[in-house]
Amino acid sequence: MNRVLVSLLAVLVLPTGTIAQAADSGQLTSIQARILRGFGFKIAVPTYVPAGMKLESVRTQAGENPRFGGYGYTMLYRSNTGSCFAIEAVSG
Repeated sequence: MNRVLVSLLAVLVLPTGTIAQAADSGQLTSIQARILRGFGFKIAVPTYVPAGMKLESVRTQAGENPRFGGYGYTMLYRSNTGSCFAIEAVSG
């Protein structure tokens, strides 16, 4: 399972570990959602995002996280005025 997930992430994740996101989109793409579901734990996704906030990036951590140990993700939302918030989680 780990090899399949790592291989999938190598193809779909940019070198920085950010999953490609359309610039004008405030929602997860189907590819992003599929990758996050592959971690095997529940993913927190907001049902309400304030006006002007867009999903800027989705970063994943596959395999052992040196700081916490496990798989993880961060979803960063940002407005054009510079306000931002993030949702992140790690397993382990």
